[in-house]
Amino acid sequence: MILPDSGRGTAQSAVEGKGPAHEPPQDARWLPPRQLGGAAEFQPGIETIVATLRERQQAILAKRPTTGPTDILLSVIPEPDKPGNWLATLPDGIPVGRITSRTKLGALLAAGQHVARAKVKSVEGFYQDQRPYKLNALFYVGPPGCEYVEPVVAPKQLPLRLVGEQFHARAIARCREGDRVTLVHETGNPYDARALAVVSPRNEIIGYIPREGWLHRALLDEGKGHHAIIVGLFTAERGFRKAVIRVDLAGDPLGKRAYTKPDDIPFVTTAKVRAQPPGGLSNREAAKIFGLVISIIVSIIGMLAKHG
Repeated sequence: MILPDSGRGTAQSAVEGKGPAHEPPQDARWLPPRQLGGAAEFQPGIETIVATLRERQQAILAKRPTTGPTDILLSVIPEPDKPGNWLATLPDGIPVGRITSRTKLGALLAAGQHVARAKVKSVEGFYQDQRPYKLNALFYVGPPGCEYVEPVVAPKQLPLRLVGEQFHARAIARCREGDRVTLVHETGNPYDARALAVVSPRNEIIGYIPREGWLHRALLDEGKGHHAIIVGLFTAERGFRKAVIRVDLAGDPLGKRAYTKPDDIPFVTTAKVRAQPPGGLSNREAAKIFGLVISIIVSIIGMLAKHG
């Protein structure tokens, strides 16, 4: 199983009492993924990692929120009684692999380089459940004293068109571009148990997020916060107003709101309504009756002329 990469990051040299240096060391970098040695010897530790990955896999398949950090971090310590070798261990000290001086990483460590961060990259044999499992890891290496600084990732921002605005025409007519809107989980919705309603600054529903998209997973399953504004209002082909919002995955937690039946009737354009003649007949029905009357009159005139 391959874990998601959390980014390259940077390294900075710590200066006692003065915080990080202004310029990171130029040779601090992530090394390419490498397989750790001693897979058979350290199988109990690797199986601990596999168990964690199995739990995450089951949570994803069941659409349950996952807890804990994304990365499985490792530490690197000298191997006791074996000078020139190092052990990769879990935070609780359980060894999961060996680094020898014959490897590139081992040579860097022997030359005095420092591992500022290490994490599991993948486990060979995970999907096939084939033992012994073999562990691949990533190492961020730099000069002594370097520190790994987690990169700052901008929150995800995507525009979204809403659905169901025709049931909330009066509420959306009172909205303007730039209005802050709030997303809520509408409990008790008879049409969608995971409905995400969009609420205006006047506490009125103006529409819904399209069913079961990435935003449902982020807000309902992963518990992420959000900040949303209206970035566009336009008139649809059928004549009712529609809205486009922008959602940032950072900010307020998702709230809840009980389902209420919309006050507005569905919007209907006049182009869809045909004029009715007096009496409630359609134009086609009136034409048929008119034609039948004409035919009867013509037949009567013909009969009178024949007997006259």
